[in-house]
Amino acid sequence: MNIKMVRVKEEHLQMLMDWRMSPSITKYMNTDPKLTLEGQKKWLQSLENDPTRNNWVIYVDDKPVGSINLSNIDYVNSRTDWGYYIADTGARSLELAMLIEWGLYDYVFGTLKLNRLYNEVFAENENVAKLHLLCGSKQEGVLRSHVKKNNNYYDIIVISILSQEWDEIKNKVPWQKIDFE
Repeated sequence: MNIKMVRVKEEHLQMLMDWRMSPSITKYMNTDPKLTLEGQKKWLQSLENDPTRNNWVIYVDDKPVGSINLSNIDYVNSRTDWGYYIADTGARSLELAMLIEWGLYDYVFGTLKLNRLYNEVFAENENVAKLHLLCGSKQEGVLRSHVKKNNNYYDIIVISILSQEWDEIKNKVPWQKIDFE
């Protein structure tokens, strides 16, 4: 399986917009946005001048299947948070999810030289929380009633991995180097 991360370009905007507004994608996200192509263009322009964010389209065997991002990149405290989704349901698999996650770990700790990678997962999204733990991350805690969406409050699980933890597991798992453009 050939996986690569391609920086978001204008040619990706319609596809990303359609994916991001899909109920199957927004189900476990903080917002259900109503996006426009003009708004997407402004978002892309804002990325170009923001060293605290990186956004890519995930390609598998030269086909775009999802999106991955780093946000709040903080070189002073050596940390960043992240998120991703696989929009192409035919491409979804445990193997792909684990390879993406381990590839991101290697990029964040090996290339960016950061110390901590963290994310937040809806507590109801049990399979994704389990996936992160399976890949070597640790649960730090639960933010109770942290997100209000559609008049309901949701608990959020905080999960992270440290550089030294990745160093300890990377020779024990079948990860592969992923090209992050």
